[in-house]
Amino acid sequence: LFSYGTNDSFDTAILGDADATLCEKDLSKLDLFTMAGAVRWCIDTLKTEFPNAEIYIALPLQSARDGKNEGNLKKIAIIKKICDAMSVTYFDCYAESGITKENSAQYLPDGLHPNREGKEVHADYIIKKLKEVN
Repeated sequence: LFSYGTNDSFDTAILGDADATLCEKDLSKLDLFTMAGAVRWCIDTLKTEFPNAEIYIALPLQSARDGKNEGNLKKIAIIKKICDAMSVTYFDCYAESGITKENSAQYLPDGLHPNREGKEVHADYIIKKLKEVN
């Protein structure tokens, strides 16, 4: 289970390009300093090394900090595109976890990092999704 963070950078150069990354056949040519390249490399490597492993990706949570959700949506679009192309299940924590910008005071005291109650809500969502797919 990969869990992508809200606090990660969302600079376009760092995010990379999902389409270009998916077109590359040689993993050694992927730019691992981009999120797209790193996600693709990790998935491909795990599928090769552990062909029977189940791989899941948890998308970032919403944030109450200015500008973070716009960046999260850019990251999410790239991750979803790679997951869909590689037949990897993702859990949409951003839209479905129950943690939103509106209730962030309860779950994200600094607007970004879950407190104990927020971690429990997030964990309950991940557990629910894991049960659904197994």
